[in-house]
Amino acid sequence: MNKQILTLLAVTCACGPTPATTDTATDTATDATSLQTDSDTSGEPTTATDTNATTEPATAGPTTSEDFDDCGSSSDCELYQECIDGQCVDRPDICDSGVVSQVPYYPPHVMYVIDKSTSMFAPEHHWDHDGDDLDDDGFVDDDPMVMATPKVSHWYSVHEVIALIDSSGKTSAGAVLFPATEAPVEPGPDGCILNESPEVSIAADNIDTIFAAIPPQNASDLGGGSPATQALELAYQHFDPPAAWVPKVAILLTDGVPDCSQVLPPDQYDQYDDNMLPSIEQALDDDIYTAVIGIDISSEPDAQGVVARDVLNEAAIAGGFYTNNGDEVFINARDDSTIGGLFYAPDNYLDCTLELPDFPTDSTVEVYVGGQMYPQLDDQADCKTSDGFKVFEGSDPFRVDLCGEACLQFQELNTAEFLLVCPDA
Repeated sequence: MNKQILTLLAVTCACGPTPATTDTATDTATDATSLQTDSDTSGEPTTATDTNATTEPATAGPTTSEDFDDCGSSSDCELYQECIDGQCVDRPDICDSGVVSQVPYYPPHVMYVIDKSTSMFAPEHHWDHDGDDLDDDGFVDDDPMVMATPKVSHWYSVHEVIALIDSSGKTSAGAVLFPATEAPVEPGPDGCILNESPEVSIAADNIDTIFAAIPPQNASDLGGGSPATQALELAYQHFDPPAAWVPKVAILLTDGVPDCSQVLPPDQYDQYDDNMLPSIEQALDDDIYTAVIGIDISSEPDAQGVVARDVLNEAAIAGGFYTNNGDEVFINARDDSTIGGLFYAPDNYLDCTLELPDFPTDSTVEVYVGGQMYPQLDDQADCKTSDGFKVFEGSDPFRVDLCGEACLQFQELNTAEFLLVCPDA
């Protein structure tokens, strides 16, 4: 299933041997975010709306001379026609046609994967969350007569970020804490524990449940290690959307790099865990995005020589959800405009999973985007790297997934055309 962050459009389908002409343009773009996504997550497919459509076979050829159109080649004719003896006539092998030109927004399923390590609460790590005192003199940078806002804990910012995401777009959400609430603050392998299941399972309108399940915004004296890899893997295992095409996004909220590696001896609990990136890459292969929101991220090497900013940049790219912000492509927790636009409805998504309810479920189709015919791909083809379309075998209503260049062209042109090949053709 394919989705890119682009302008939302709605859907119409005009079916029958001659597609109806429908004005489908609906300009609702807001360009709320500069995020880039690798294709291959998607919302529920489009639903065609032409109630006058028919799937009865078309009669081959024109019935009167008034039906003739002059042509030099078949490219001068409609897609469902061919040029014979200078005239456009209906192709005898085509029984129906459809045009999908607009796509609705469908909200994603989100799992917040939340860092609850010691640095998230420790007073020595409190930070200038709104960036009004970057020179750290206690006064607003552009107005030295005004006191700056107080510094806050990283954990305080977690609540602000989740509330902003929830207020700006409709999602079904759950939450995983790492480590678990019961983890001791004192350093040690016991600080790496996780619950066996998410603190909050994914459900609609779940923000109050999430805030009730995690420590309050002004919590202190909590902590533990940073088992982010295991927490992400736990989150990936608990996406259970009602349909395969529902977008799935894990949102990692953290202030540093993972430790608590499961492949190192327990006494090396505080060593950097380099297994997070492969886990994120595997999740993207399984159609789960990972967005990374960094809180007060350092660009300097730590005691192990690890640069947190570099690690989170790599994680954002591996997760297929990243920004165009130069040296920092993960999402900065100060970036309210980007965070507020993550799931802004309805203007962010243009879906490449398309539905034609008037076509039989076992249809054979030809698919055209921008006048170019694209091939049907086999079930094993990688939709991210192959150009063409895949059919949801046995789905009712009939659905196809545009892949590669076909998806990109559809997102640029907002129109795809379909021809239903007659069963006996």
